[in-house]
Amino acid sequence: MWWLLWPAVAAAALLIAGTLLGRLLPRRHTALAGRHVLVTGGSSGIGRSLAVLCAKQGAHVTIVARDEARLEETKREIQAAVEGARVQCLSLDVAKDAAAVRDAIFRAEQELGPLYFVACCAGFALAQRCEEMPIATHRRLMEVNYFGVLNVLHAAVPGLKARREGRIAVVTSLGGVVGLWGFTGYCASKYALVGLSHTLLQELKPYGVGVTLCYPPDTDTPGFEQENRTKPEETRLICETAGLFPPEKVAQKLLDDVMAGNINSTVGTEGMLMTTVGLGMGPVGSAGQLAREVLLMPVFRLVVAFFHRSWDGIVRDCMRKRDESKKSE
Repeated sequence: MWWLLWPAVAAAALLIAGTLLGRLLPRRHTALAGRHVLVTGGSSGIGRSLAVLCAKQGAHVTIVARDEARLEETKREIQAAVEGARVQCLSLDVAKDAAAVRDAIFRAEQELGPLYFVACCAGFALAQRCEEMPIATHRRLMEVNYFGVLNVLHAAVPGLKARREGRIAVVTSLGGVVGLWGFTGYCASKYALVGLSHTLLQELKPYGVGVTLCYPPDTDTPGFEQENRTKPEETRLICETAGLFPPEKVAQKLLDDVMAGNINSTVGTEGMLMTTVGLGMGPVGSAGQLAREVLLMPVFRLVVAFFHRSWDGIVRDCMRKRDESKKSE
């Protein structure tokens, strides 16, 4: 019967070996000093925090967003934090016109040099029952969250491949690995980003271009504040179980993972647990990652089953309260 234990023994050995190698071998750090970094959604939230961090490491930064006033505010913040920082603003809706995005990126490279790191942080969330959300809103979620990323990468990838170096970061969501009540449109757009990024990772690996996906939980940003104004009770209660994180923490973890060449970037215990289970067919970035997943997947899968049971209970309780309220009217 001992042969039944060999998978666990092999995984444990792999975990130990991966951990030791990770400590003994030099990490694959990426130097950003003098490099050109472009951040979409760079005027607020995770994108803004990431732009500041990159500038502090000596990068030349292009920040992209629609609101010119907030872009200029972010530019002043970066220049105040980093003496002599080279920062440019691009007021642009990355979801609308692929040709305009391509032209803007060309102009940005003319000003600050060829891109090395492209971070796609622009996006928004809106929670509503599937049938109650207008089709136009479903479409807008896909346009901003998916095509807003695709338009940028479609324009930037040829140059990265030609130079055979570079980094890409795509901010998806924990809603990109698990469906959440009220988030049909949002989760669909974020799931699409995972498929896009995993496929792009395979295409770009031979060219020395890395791809990192960020799976943030609820993050304390202006967008999150706006989202909460209309969020149904079921969605709010389910999302609260994962906690609320500051954008600076999410951005720092993302930048650390990008510089280390990691494929996945998460913060918090639940983020690590949910991405481990939800990305079971995803690419493997290291022996240590593979070992952790092999060892922990059975336990994590059981925990996630309890998550779903808890979420189902929240939905039932909310439905019962509404039904009782209608009867009392």
